[in-house]
Amino acid sequence: MKKSLLLLLIIIIASCAAPKKCCGQTDSLELYKKGYQIAKTLNVEYKQKIDLQFTTINEQDSLILDLRNLLSTKDLIIKYDSEQIDILNQQQVFLKDNLSIYQKEFNKRDKFWNKPWFGAVLGAVGTITIIHVIDYSLPQ
Repeated sequence: MKKSLLLLLIIIIASCAAPKKCCGQTDSLELYKKGYQIAKTLNVEYKQKIDLQFTTINEQDSLILDLRNLLSTKDLIIKYDSEQIDILNQQQVFLKDNLSIYQKEFNKRDKFWNKPWFGAVLGAVGTITIIHVIDYSLPQ
């Protein structure tokens, strides 16, 4: 009986000393490994997300620079266009002034006594008149 009690006591001690996996208890090493694997995958995902955000930020920065270049180009074009419009307006004023000067000159030259046909008629009439005056003024 002593042997059976001793055997029973050894079995009870051995069963208490052995890790139990029943009744909802888990091994802490397995739980640590599981948490480590989850943390490792989360870190990889976070690194990927951070890299994606950095590339997105870099793309946005390049787009912002492109937009700023476009805006500065637009401003330059507007400036040059306004200068060209001013120059064209000045040319229009000068052309109107020249046109009025030429119109005044044309109106001065457009008189009938400034026409070539009037000079020819006046010359012929004048010559005939001088011939008649000289012919009547000379003694016969």
